Amino acid sequence: RLLQVLREHFPTCQIAITTEVYNGVWDSLINNQADIAIGAPDTLLAGGGIDYIEIGMIRWLFAISPAHPLAFIPEPISESQLRLYPNIMVEDTANTIN
Repeated sequence: RLLQVLREHFPTCQIAITTEVYNGVWDSLINNQADIAIGAPDTLLAGGGIDYIEIGMIRWLFAISPAHPLAFIPEPISESQLRLYPNIMVEDTANTIN
């Protein structure tokens, strides 16, 4: 629906959609590969001259082994409890930033 609204209001604007993951969103903005991002993580908001506005929140889902200590903690698991254990990021499309 968002694309439909954009096309109605800006019929001569060319729109190309790419998918980036985690800091790859910021990497694309910083390196002028994208002009607008939807769904950027808040890890790089300080400085950089990028304007932003929050339009919603994404709820993360975590997968753990049934034998992992977190599996025995009553839900919801707090962020402080999650930070006690290492995690694995499946993908990050950033090429020039860590």
